[in-house]
This record gives sequence, structure tokens and C-alpha cells, in this order.
Amino acid sequence: MRSLLFEVMKMFVALNAAGERVQVLSHAQAAQMQAQRLKVYCPLCQEPLRIRNGRQVPAHFAHRAQSECVASGGESAEHMAGKLLLQRVGECAGWHTELEVVVGDGSQRIDVLLMQGNRRVALEFQCSPLSQRRIAERTAGYQQLGFDVQWFLGSRYLNNTLAGERMKFATLHDDGLHLQYCDVPHQKLIVDTAVTLTRWRRTVIWPVASEPVDCGGAQSMRRRGEKLARRVRLERQGKVRQVQNYCYAHGYNLAGCPWVVHMNLQVRPGFDLPVDLLRVVWLITFAGKPVTRATNQAFWRDHVDPLQLPLVSGRVYGGQFANEFPVLLVQQGYLRATKTGWRWLRQPEWYSDIDQKLQQL
Repeated sequence: MRSLLFEVMKMFVALNAAGERVQVLSHAQAAQMQAQRLKVYCPLCQEPLRIRNGRQVPAHFAHRAQSECVASGGESAEHMAGKLLLQRVGECAGWHTELEVVVGDGSQRIDVLLMQGNRRVALEFQCSPLSQRRIAERTAGYQQLGFDVQWFLGSRYLNNTLAGERMKFATLHDDGLHLQYCDVPHQKLIVDTAVTLTRWRRTVIWPVASEPVDCGGAQSMRRRGEKLARRVRLERQGKVRQVQNYCYAHGYNLAGCPWVVHMNLQVRPGFDLPVDLLRVVWLITFAGKPVTRATNQAFWRDHVDPLQLPLVSGRVYGGQFANEFPVLLVQQGYLRATKTGWRWLRQPEWYSDIDQKLQQL
């Protein structure tokens, strides 16, 4: 247990006997400090630190075993190397950088701080699991102190073929959700754009920009319809059952919902229902009624779940994609655009069950 404690209690920044910040950024520098018998102390608790210079992880300072300092929490070799990579990228871009900057009441420590003029940007490199609540709290804490915040994710998230776990770190841009990664083994920075739960575009942005690569894939319309029907048949509770009951109350069967529900479906996160189920609810809500832009926007915004995307404004996110389904209905000849929104030309066809629905496909 003793060796494990020593392994995880690491940092790159300490104070010397005069109270000045000292950084260790290389094995050679650490060896020089050891030869000089330099005495260093923790910036938070002032406990003496050790200079550790093994080859498995970057050179660093370490608390002694059993330390109760808040700065002695776990930190992997990937996380340490990632901070050094982010610092190098910042310096190459012309920023002044500092590692492990303690802010506020000392409970938060910025992995890498970028400074340029009056601008301050806190870079956070996340390799381990982190709840939506902690992401929101840490981001808000930095923002209240005047820092912009950018999150970069490690291999746990980069190598996950499903986007669900990493979505809580997403930020919203004109082309949709973005995610950023620090690929430590390959010394690269990567960004995913236009991110949904099943598809995204991946681009290397440092050290040399690459062409975007489309990742993930989409199911066929038939496959989506069959999958939904199977869930209707098997699920006894949950969101599918909730929407099925809503359909029953209006004389419909969810398994026989119109094919337009499955067309051009972007499986977007951040809503309280899957997007195909939201389309079903939308069709019933607005059936035979004029659809104004305001009521359509309100529908999608009201169904945003703010806990899923803690770094995204639910109001902006819901509004950004609110017109996707009405525009699709216009293209399929069900709606016509008006000055204030849309009006129905004809209603999409519902089916009694999946068998009848597949026959019509």
C-alpha cells in the first residue's frame, strides 16, 4: 500500500524555501534538483515534498505517504504527461503558461493556465470518470473567477466507440457539439465536431492539422423501425412505454408510427426522450394544428435535459435543432412553410403494427 500511495501523490509545481514557485519539467531538471538537495514544499499545505525521478512517469514532486493534503489525490502517468503536452501546445501558440495553478479557496487547481493579455484560459485534462455535477461545479468555479474553460479528454474517452459517456464534456458551436482530446501516446490534440450519439467528424488539430474523418455510422430506416417495434414489445416500463401509453391515449400504436419518424435521424443527446420518440410526440402534439415557430421552438427547448449536457445552454441547444423535423416534413410534402411557421398539407400515415408498416416500406 505504501508504494501505491507514493505513486499517486504527484505534482509538477512546488515552493522553494523562499516561497517561490518551482516547476519540474524534465528528468534532467529533477536530477539537478536532487543533486543540489533542493528543499521544496507543497503550495497548499506547506508539507515537505520529495523529488521523484523514475522512468515510468514524468519527473515530479510527491507528498509523503499518509498525507491528508487536498493536492495529494490520485493522478495517472497519462494525466501528468497530458498536462505537459497541453502546456507545450499553449507555448507554441504564443501563450504564457503555468502548470497546476491553485485558485479560489484552494479546492481547485487548474491543470494548465494560459495567459495572453487580459485573457485567462483554464485547460482541464480529464482521464478518469467525472460526474455531470462535478463538471458543472468546476467549470462554474473557474468562470466565476474570470477564467475561460476548455476540457480535454484522455484515452478513456477517445478510444470509446460510443459517444454517450463523453457527451457530458461537450460544448456547443454553430455546427453542433464539439469534444476535445489530448492523445498522449501520439502527442496529438484531436477535436470531434458535429457530434451525435452515433456519428461525429474527427480532426487532428495539433501538431499538424488533418482532414476530417467521418466516424460512427447510421442505421437504415428499416432497421430503426424494427428496433423501435422490438422495444415496444419487450419494455414494460421506461421511456418507450411512456410514449406508447401516450400513443394509445390518442388511438395510435407506437410500433406503427410514420416512417418519417425514422428518416434522416440524428441521434442527438441532451433530450429527455430519444429523438425518434420526440418526433412521435411532436406529430401527435401538433396533429391538425398550425405549427408556429414559437411553439415548435418551445417544444424542443422544453424537452432538453440540462443534466446531460452541463456545459451547454439548454435553451440555445434546443433552439439550434428545433427546425430539423419541420423542415424534413416540408421536404416529404407533409408541411408547407408560412411566414409564422408551417401548416399541414397532409398527415403522415400511421400503421396498425410493425408488420403493416414494413409492407408499406
